[in-house]
Amino acid sequence: MRRGHGESSLEIHIRECIQSRLLPHIGTEEVHNRRKAHFITSMAKRLMINYLYDMDEDDRDHIGKKRLDLVGDLMMQLFVSAFKNEFLKNAKTII
Repeated sequence: MRRGHGESSLEIHIRECIQSRLLPHIGTEEVHNRRKAHFITSMAKRLMINYLYDMDEDDRDHIGKKRLDLVGDLMMQLFVSAFKNEFLKNAKTII
């Protein structure tokens, strides 16, 4: 039902709460409601599969699933950024 077609103020308030407060990372406009519904149903499906088939839950926060940057890579990034900054400063003063 679209707005203005017999909706009560409570229904309007609930619709606005869903759009603005439920899963705001997906979007807060009415066009994002379908994506929100898809996300909620996929989460419910995962919960049911885990419950029915007694599967282990997916531990997304486990350290083994994190992408780690090694010290050498971090040092290289730091060096490149510092070199570029100094090079640009010197190039601007020379030109």
